[in-house]
Amino acid sequence: MAENENEEAGMEINDEEITEDTDIVFYSNDAEEILRLCDNGDIHVHGNLAENDKDVVEGLREFLKKAGYIG
Repeated sequence: MAENENEEAGMEINDEEITEDTDIVFYSNDAEEILRLCDNGDIHVHGNLAENDKDVVEGLREFLKKAGYIG
């Protein structure tokens, strides 16, 4: 995604945030990181390593609620 497209969406990316990894990160509408799927297999919910499937489900559910997909 081009840098100006992020600015149009109201998101700003610092050079420090650009990395070569392939992590997949889910943010809430207010740009809070909720869920991170790491390229090494780790899953983080609110920055904490998920220790069980329930943590992952709760993080994904919160993301979907804040994004307006579920009530």
